[in-house]
Amino acid sequence: MTVHRVGSWNEFKSLVRSLKPETVFYLSQPHPLRKPPLGLRLTFYHERDMYVFIDFADAKVLHKTGISLTNPDDTLKVEIKEDDFSRKNLLELNSYLFLPLCIEIGGVI
Repeated sequence: MTVHRVGSWNEFKSLVRSLKPETVFYLSQPHPLRKPPLGLRLTFYHERDMYVFIDFADAKVLHKTGISLTNPDDTLKVEIKEDDFSRKNLLELNSYLFLPLCIEIGGVI
């Protein structure tokens, strides 16, 4: 298995459209070097390869995707609302199935 780290949001969208995975998994995770300390990991599999895209918080939004953050000034309560995440991905990725890898990590989806 080869892990492909995808650097840009446009490249990730292009790969999803061309490879047509059945499912894209997402995980909201701590990113201690950012303010607020939050990151988002999107992963999908195609044949024997895994594709990973990582985004991180930059003030009130995620830097690469532009997804809004809720409570960005409170490092303990900052989160990505599932509605905002779903709406963004439904619009840009044509309704692919997104499944969480973990429902809650320290108050974050």
